[in-house]
Amino acid sequence: MALKPEPTAPFHSVQYALRVLETVSKHGNGVTDAQISRETGLPTGHLAS
Repeated sequence: MALKPEPTAPFHSVQYALRVLETVSKHGNGVTDAQISRETGLPTGHLAS
């Protein structure tokens, strides 16, 4: 019986990260957390580390 790989993070976390990276990549001169929040639809609290 083979073990099934399980994700180490919830799938939505990966989606959020990709949305943030995509937004940052569109701004060559930097971007604020407010801009990222506005463009991704994520709350600024999700952007804090």
